Amino acid sequence: MAREKAVYFAKLAEQAERYDEMADYMKEVAKCSDDLTVEERNLLSVAYKNAVGSRRAAWRIITSVENKEKSKGNEEQAKHAVEYCEKVEAELHNICQAILELLNDNLVPAAKAGESKVFYQKMTADYHRYLAEFVQGDEKAKAAENAREAYDRPRLMRRRTWRSHTPSDWAWPSTIRSSCTRSSASLTMPARWLGLPSKTRSLSWTTSLKIPTRTPL
Repeated sequence: MAREKAVYFAKLAEQAERYDEMADYMKEVAKCSDDLTVEERNLLSVAYKNAVGSRRAAWRIITSVENKEKSKGNEEQAKHAVEYCEKVEAELHNICQAILELLNDNLVPAAKAGESKVFYQKMTADYHRYLAEFVQGDEKAKAAENAREAYDRPRLMRRRTWRSHTPSDWAWPSTIRSSCTRSSASLTMPARWLGLPSKTRSLSWTTSLKIPTRTPL
C-alpha cells in the first residue's frame, strides 16, 4: 500500500475509533525507510496508545474483580477471572512487543532529528513500562529496567549535545529566546533541545516507575 494511502486510512480508522487497524496502517508507514513526519509520528502514537490503553483499563478492572472474588472466598470465580485476565495480558504483550520491535528495527535507526530521537525513546520507555505492569518475575524486573534506561537516554543525549556546542552556539538560543519578534517553533526548538529555559519546553522524564502487581493464585 502506498504511504499516502496508508496515512489516510489511519486517519479514517482514528475517526471510526478502530485503533487496532489504525496501528496496522501506521506500522506499514513506519516500515518505510524514511523518518516519519510530525503528523505521522503523532498518528502512530495515538494508534498504539489507544490500542494499549483500552486493554490496560480492562486489565485493571479484571484484576480488581479477581481480588474481590478472592477476598470473598470464591476461588472458582477467581480462577475464571485469572483465565480471562491472561487473555487480555496476551493481547497487551503482543501489542507492546510489536511497537517495541518497530521502534528498535525501523523508527529509531531512521530518526535524524533530535526531536524524533527523543520522541521514540520516550515511546520505547512507555511500552516497556506497560509490559512491566502485568508480566511477572524476571520479565517484570527486565521490563522495568529497560523502561528506566529508555527514560534516561534523552537526558544523556541532551548532555552530549550541550558539551558538543561551543560557547557561541550556547549564546544563539538565548538570543532567540530573548527576541519578542522571532518565536516560531523552528527557532525555539534548539533552546528546548539544549535544556535551556523556554516557554515551549514541555518534555519531562522520570525514572520513578510505579508498577502494579497482581497476587497469583
